Amino acid sequence: MDSPRRRVLHIPPQAAHHTLPHQLANVLEQQDPGPRSVSELSTDEQYTAHLHRRNFGTHSGITTFGKITYAMPYVHWYRVQLDDAAADFPCCQVTDCAATPFSVRSSGPLTPGCSVLVYKPAEGFYGFILGVVPDIVGDGALVHPDWISQGSNMGFKRELYYHGVMSLFANQGSVLDFSNGRPVDSSSLGEWGKMSDLGGGIHIDPFHVFLRINETCGLFLHYLDDLTRLEGSNLDIRTAVSELVSRNDSGEGMHYSGFSPYSWEATGALAPFATIHREIDDKAVQYTQPYGKFEPLYDDQQPFYRSEEYRGYLGQAWLRQVMLPPQNNSSTEVLQYSSELVLPGVFREHVGLDGSYGMQSAHSIVLAKRGLIPIGKRIQPVESPAGDDIDTEGGNYRFAGVFTGDSGGAEQHKVGDVDPGEDRANLIRAAGLSDYLAHLFNWKSLHPFHYHAKDFYLPEHSEMEPVTTLQRVPLFSSLLQQTWLDASSPVAMTVDHRYGSVDYYEVESSFSLLPDGSSVWRGGNGEEIRFLGGSIQISCPGDILMQPGRSLVAYGGDDIVLKANKSIDITANENDVRLKAERNVGIMGGNGGSGRVLIESKAEGFLHDYDRKIGEDINGSGILLKAANSQIAGWGSEIYLRTGGGDVTPGPIVFDADQGTQDIRTVSRGFIRHINLVAADYFPSGEGKTVANTFSALNSQFQTSCQFDGGLFVTRNGMFIRGNLAILGGHIGTENAQDYNFYVGWLHGQSLGQSKAALEEVLQGMETVREGGNDDYSLGIDERYYDDGQVGNDDVIRSTAFSLRNEEQYNTEDWEFPETYWQQMARESQQELGTWEDNPVEYQNSQQVLSPHPGYDRWRAESWLTLDLTMHDHATGQDEPRSEGAYLDPTFGEWKKLIPDENYPVISQ
Repeated sequence: MDSPRRRVLHIPPQAAHHTLPHQLANVLEQQDPGPRSVSELSTDEQYTAHLHRRNFGTHSGITTFGKITYAMPYVHWYRVQLDDAAADFPCCQVTDCAATPFSVRSSGPLTPGCSVLVYKPAEGFYGFILGVVPDIVGDGALVHPDWISQGSNMGFKRELYYHGVMSLFANQGSVLDFSNGRPVDSSSLGEWGKMSDLGGGIHIDPFHVFLRINETCGLFLHYLDDLTRLEGSNLDIRTAVSELVSRNDSGEGMHYSGFSPYSWEATGALAPFATIHREIDDKAVQYTQPYGKFEPLYDDQQPFYRSEEYRGYLGQAWLRQVMLPPQNNSSTEVLQYSSELVLPGVFREHVGLDGSYGMQSAHSIVLAKRGLIPIGKRIQPVESPAGDDIDTEGGNYRFAGVFTGDSGGAEQHKVGDVDPGEDRANLIRAAGLSDYLAHLFNWKSLHPFHYHAKDFYLPEHSEMEPVTTLQRVPLFSSLLQQTWLDASSPVAMTVDHRYGSVDYYEVESSFSLLPDGSSVWRGGNGEEIRFLGGSIQISCPGDILMQPGRSLVAYGGDDIVLKANKSIDITANENDVRLKAERNVGIMGGNGGSGRVLIESKAEGFLHDYDRKIGEDINGSGILLKAANSQIAGWGSEIYLRTGGGDVTPGPIVFDADQGTQDIRTVSRGFIRHINLVAADYFPSGEGKTVANTFSALNSQFQTSCQFDGGLFVTRNGMFIRGNLAILGGHIGTENAQDYNFYVGWLHGQSLGQSKAALEEVLQGMETVREGGNDDYSLGIDERYYDDGQVGNDDVIRSTAFSLRNEEQYNTEDWEFPETYWQQMARESQQELGTWEDNPVEYQNSQQVLSPHPGYDRWRAESWLTLDLTMHDHATGQDEPRSEGAYLDPTFGEWKKLIPDENYPVISQ
């Protein structure tokens, strides 16, 4: 091995300044820019390199003062005027950081004019700046020191420990001022920091750490109370998926925060694999253009945050909103500030400065009280390799629903809306609301935790405790014996030391605004109000009570239908009940074969004060039937009473005046009777005997005395008298007196003619009466009552009956209605309830059968819609497990169409 040899180049210090400008380049080409090895091996190159790296040799040199006259940043090359030299000397700055790869570098060059302490090696062509030497401050007015903390009450000028020393010695203890603008409240407690003339700096002491640009903009950390304060009059916070921007915009406060569930959207990309950056040429980056190597695709590239919050002037008190990407710009992959694109809003919540509050959603709004709220418990830290993984082959998780490992076998993330189908979609959403809520709360809001299977434990409803069900289904049949359902037993859970144990009831209630505009309000025991399809459906297992303090007024633009399975009561406690119809009023009772129609008045007296009186001012009495221009009335132009005929059972007509103790009075121009058989007047006597006077077409009998104030004419068959015949003021005369020896007077000649004329006149009068009776019967009875369309016509009587309406008149020809919430709960929990069996009305001798709303045919058609749930089980009160797959392609069940009659459940015996 060759012996080592030295290679030394020595330039005297006095000659260095003269030779440096033209010799420096050549010297640097011949030797390393730093301390060299004192020896090197000529034959063993590897060992030579080892010694070169490990052996730093022995150097000698001097330390001197100088002043920087020129500073070149980046290369950190300085020209320093040394005290013992006539020319500038090249120097480098000593750093307190490592100079190896992947270490921290010092970035701040020194400035010209600094007085520095320089180490000048005995050999070499440059020196080492060891530090900056502060000048002595001769005039305090020329420096403007800052404060570590305004109002700290510390430091040289505040603490006697420091400034009091000067007063104890002559010449102020020879204290020199080297402050040079350093903080006036610094102390000797071991603090460290760097401060700029404008107040920015880094500071560390045992109790206080800060990084700031001034007193109101920075990060301040305090040992006492573990206080952290991030402060800035204008503040930006940016993460991979969010941004906060707070500004004083010319006096207008602006505070904005945006969030996105996807990292690519925070860069402005509207699709996961869109191109979002451009690469700049190296030479342009270093010399000509104000860009880095990789820049956004556009200079005005804009993040897309789906969720935004505004406070300050734009948000007033508060504004929160959610938006969708542009819908009609499929070619736009990256968002730009300059592009005027419509971002469809789907949610906004706003609080005004006046306290007004508004919330709107383009999809749905649900406020729900639900006792089962699964919480995803993290079981692996975010950084844990045992958690959800993307890198290894067969990774279990598809991040953001897009990114997965090489195998691509991770489960797809599925979330969407529940498909209502096309068969009455608005009704099916209301009837299947429990499924909708199950999908919303047990899947749509939780599916990210479900897919994060290794990071989170997300319990199913069946695993939760101590609350185990969303809804304890009440025993609805208990309403047969009581007015109100009993409250379910609560479950007690401990909140904290203040609240202690709090009761939680296993009942579900909600207010839902559904996507199609329908809304449903549910109570905790099956009560429900549905606003859907232009109608309002109100249902509950018990009673619906409406209790206004004043009036209850209902206006039916078409009809008002009241239909009860049992009874209907319409009562007025103090004043009147009125029924008014522009056409017909129908009242029927006894449809089932028994029953009555009762119209009763308990009024006393006979006063009828109606003149110029209306409404409740009317004062009347009794029961009055009035049809001033019709046929049957208390007051009417005609009264027609009939039994029998048509489908009316024949029977008598009876007028009873207090069982014969009171009178029947009639006032008329005439009293005309058409009697087919006999007319009889019976006079019961006090001895149990009855005296009767009868009249018939063949015979008339008078069982009492007859008195005549006029003549008695007998036109046929003579007179037969038992007993005496006494005649006062007259005489008996006959035409045949001569045949009986003139025992009685003889009528002949003029007297006979007069008698015959009088009798003929009577006969003619009787014939006139008989003919008048025939005419009166024909006109007054046959034509008036028995002809077609008249009130006494058999067909009219037979077809006159109480009538309900048909489907066409009810407008229910395609009528269908879904089961209610409580009916669904009762059915799925298999409770036995009563059913509604409709009793129809036979109309016109069974030629047609009618029923109340919705009509006979629709009540017996498959018009009642029931729905089996797919994502919620009323029997257990739990949503279906997420692992069963019911939420992946969520749909409502299909309608089951049943006949309401004898199937529609009611709380009734």
